[in-house]
Amino acid sequence: MKKQFAISGEILFLTIICYFVMYLVGGLWFMGTDLLLTDNFFINVLLKQSSFLIVAIAAFFLVKIYKLPFSISLHFRVFIISYLTTFSIYLIFALILSLFKVLNIQFHALSVQAIEHLILFCFFPSLFIAIGEEFLFRFFLLKKMISFLKPITAIFFSSFIFAFGHFRFEFHSFIFLFVFGIFVSIVYLKTEMLTLAISIHAAWNFAQYFLYTDSSDFSYLGIRLISVEKINQHLYDWSETILLLVLITSFALYKNKINIRTSYQ
Repeated sequence: MKKQFAISGEILFLTIICYFVMYLVGGLWFMGTDLLLTDNFFINVLLKQSSFLIVAIAAFFLVKIYKLPFSISLHFRVFIISYLTTFSIYLIFALILSLFKVLNIQFHALSVQAIEHLILFCFFPSLFIAIGEEFLFRFFLLKKMISFLKPITAIFFSSFIFAFGHFRFEFHSFIFLFVFGIFVSIVYLKTEMLTLAISIHAAWNFAQYFLYTDSSDFSYLGIRLISVEKINQHLYDWSETILLLVLITSFALYKNKINIRTSYQ
């Protein structure tokens, strides 16, 4: 019983640490960038988005403080291939849903403004968010939990904490993020490459921003390469979760001969 209380207390404490780093440290940096703003719009946008890089740095120091084993290697080729693969899978998924009248996709003319929008409000935010969250929830939290929990239990709790941290009082949103957390956790543990988890996370975010997100800063210009209307929101939501479950199953079958370990990159 004492051991269970100790484990519960440790999980609660780690949860508080993660939310503190994500929302307070990252949030303070986001607000503090107002003091660093310049006349360059591009630089200002990057400064605002860099709050997630601060989260990643904080997570790295947490790993050092807890003396968790680690090594970080940049697998650029793996990053590019997995990024393009993930993005392509999501686009094919969207096109299939459009054939079944779940989505209505409209393509627009290419323009300089559209490219700027793509870089500033799709690529960089998706990449910075992925770096910050993967360092915090996989590189630190998952790794720390595996030091006192079984891997499958650590995956469950770290994914729950990850999903709850994004919770917007929508049941599907929570389920989707929980399943997504499980997916990238399995990828990280099976391959021992944080680069791969970041790449998949960034590409998934990018695909969603690219297809669905309208930036308030650029909305008045109407500069999107693609506009997507969700005709059947409910069916789309659950189809996206099913896609993740298929990817998890496929990856698990592909890597079924590789054991989950406790040394990471």
